[in-house]
Amino acid sequence: MNTKKIKPTIKVIVKDPKLVKIRDNLRTIIKLAVIKEYEQLGKLEDLYSEKRRIKDKQLPPSQFRREIQLEHMRGYLERTFVNSICVGVFYSNVRDGNIKGDRIRYSEIHEFDKDVIDSYGGRYWVEEKWFSLDLWEDHGEFLERYQKKMLKRMQQKPGNVITPLDCYLHELNSV
Repeated sequence: MNTKKIKPTIKVIVKDPKLVKIRDNLRTIIKLAVIKEYEQLGKLEDLYSEKRRIKDKQLPPSQFRREIQLEHMRGYLERTFVNSICVGVFYSNVRDGNIKGDRIRYSEIHEFDKDVIDSYGGRYWVEEKWFSLDLWEDHGEFLERYQKKMLKRMQQKPGNVITPLDCYLHELNSV
């Protein structure tokens, strides 16, 4: 069982006002870059969809794979960005979210259903998420209890731990 992917919960607080301004500006730049990339991937994906609609038939296998690949790339970009330190959890897309403020990193552990374990090569899936301090005050106690429960379960039922990147690569390889 590889538990190195499960990181301890940490609080990241910046107190110097100049560093806060730099941090917020960097997050803004990253957010704008992610939005631009997200839109470009969407436009490319739409080209394949439009081609299919116009011809009213299926795409050749290579173009179909590319369309699916673009869909996965776009989804992965969105998921990793909304769970990043730039935005924090509980936002549904790349345009939402509060990019200002301090954060708390938390490793959320999930157990796969039996039918998925063989396919992905892991029993557990760990996703690193960032919470604003306000959200952590509201939900942190519950999340800490949940993490302890899952760590105990991992000791009772050991298995490989994978990340969203591992899932993304698996999905791309299966197309």
